[in-house]
Amino acid sequence: NGLTIGKSLTKEQIAKLDKDIVWYEYQTVDGIQVLAPKIYLSKNTIKNLNTDSRSRITGIENTYVRTGNLENTGLIGGYGNTYVEAKEINNRTLGNQLAEIKGNTTTIIAQNDINNIGARISGNENLNLVAIDGDILNKSTIEKVEFNNGEFDRSKFTKIDSVGEIVSNGNLNMLANNYTSIGAITQAKNLNIGVADNINILSQQVSGEQKFGKDDSQYNYYGFERNIGSEVKAENLNTTAKNFNISGSVVTTKTADLNVDKLNIESKVDKEDEINKTSYKGFLKSGSKKETIHNEENSAGSLYVEGKGLIKGDVNLVGSNLVLGNDSFVGGKLTTDSRELHSSYSLEEKKKGFSGSIGSGGFSVGYGKSESKLKEKDLTNAKSNLVLGDGTVLNKGAEITATNLTHGQISINNGDVKFGARKDTKDVETSSKSSGVNLS
Repeated sequence: NGLTIGKSLTKEQIAKLDKDIVWYEYQTVDGIQVLAPKIYLSKNTIKNLNTDSRSRITGIENTYVRTGNLENTGLIGGYGNTYVEAKEINNRTLGNQLAEIKGNTTTIIAQNDINNIGARISGNENLNLVAIDGDILNKSTIEKVEFNNGEFDRSKFTKIDSVGEIVSNGNLNMLANNYTSIGAITQAKNLNIGVADNINILSQQVSGEQKFGKDDSQYNYYGFERNIGSEVKAENLNTTAKNFNISGSVVTTKTADLNVDKLNIESKVDKEDEINKTSYKGFLKSGSKKETIHNEENSAGSLYVEGKGLIKGDVNLVGSNLVLGNDSFVGGKLTTDSRELHSSYSLEEKKKGFSGSIGSGGFSVGYGKSESKLKEKDLTNAKSNLVLGDGTVLNKGAEITATNLTHGQISINNGDVKFGARKDTKDVETSSKSSGVNLS
């Protein structure tokens, strides 16, 4: 490589460095020539130093941090191995500055909780997270936005600001009392989660409203609640827990070995509301109209196993999706059902005032008022979707209700399979009344 101990590196040699090095060069100290260490940074490191303004704890090859409570809002680790040990660890993004703990092999051990809030924890080859007496939380952050332009436009809403990520290109191992992901990402080639209680893969709710006009005249309102699901991606997923809960979120893997008492896959409900009001006043006349709309949509939870899926315990599926590949096994009872969605529409109109006409009998004047109402209510069942590959075994039977079922050749060891249905309903109610008097 042309490097000589004691001699400084040339510009060409520095430019060819693919990693940082500590090099010993001759220096004169008190008239004596000695070998002294000098650090040379690779182009990649220099580039990151120039573009990354975060506070940092980064070793040349390895990074080691051991402390009481750790609050990280900058960067810990680099391209070597990273080891972090603390009583409690909070890795939290503030504003636009991503909090990050990374390394080739990253190991994080907390006596209590590990909280990753809108931040990133990664290990290029291996990532190990251990909360000895606590929980691991992976959560996206929410931004609140509000502005007021008077009667023309008044809005406020929440949105995802920074997505929480716990990821590895290789192995990801987590041990804790509970692991909870809220609107966040968990990803690895080999993903192993072992908890004493629950694995919770949950959605993050965002909401908002927008108002136009005055409440007593021209007025429009729009409001919403939506669920932003978590994502779990792996090639091989292995879990140990009492309950594995997937709510309005997606878990995708090639193979799965779920050593759990219960697997619950449930949907969340997105909602939208509209109110439109108009009113008028004219010469001897007035009237008003009010329209109210409520809609709900299903935000399904999903577990997709491309190949073999092994589930030790019971499975409960509500308005959601479960796909198991060939030769899968469900040790407990499989129960599926739909999610009820409610929508409604109402229209109310009122009119009153004087009217006049001229006919063959002369001039006539009348006063009248009228009121009409329309109310509609709908109940819709959002069905579950169940796909079972060839050779799948249902060890304790199944109770399948309001579900789209696709299957190959499957076996039932104990119990049987029961099928049920749900009925969609629609109720419509109308009313009208009017009164008046004519003067000729």
